[in-house]
Amino acid sequence: MTSPKETGKGKKVFHSWGERLPETAIGALSLWDKGEIIPSIELGGLGPSYEMVIQVSAFELIRHFKGKAPKGTNKEIQDIMDNALFEMERTMKFGHSGGTAGQAKWLAYRYMKSGYKKTIQEAPSDRIIQIEKKSWRFGA
Repeated sequence: MTSPKETGKGKKVFHSWGERLPETAIGALSLWDKGEIIPSIELGGLGPSYEMVIQVSAFELIRHFKGKAPKGTNKEIQDIMDNALFEMERTMKFGHSGGTAGQAKWLAYRYMKSGYKKTIQEAPSDRIIQIEKKSWRFGA
């Protein structure tokens, strides 16, 4: 396992996520909010704009639920998360396609339910990306 490497901009880049990989979704959200570069799972595959909406929405859902996965039946969980996304769209003034909404909900739920570290470690290595809140020009 490699320690984070300093870049020319003073940011830390993880070449091997190792010991600094947060166990929980709330731990990952904390690094996201600090502007750290962190790993995530690429889900969009349609370009940076779609990926941006998925990643930002996933972290905002984690914030909304305070890092705890909602409970209930699959339908109840879908409704709870849909309502959170609708509120997010209203207050943050950006929207989702059906695909981006579903992927953001899945990613956030997985990070909250299974744990951030476990979710990253179980993902196919070719789907791991580095993200940073400021790189999305959203909430920077």
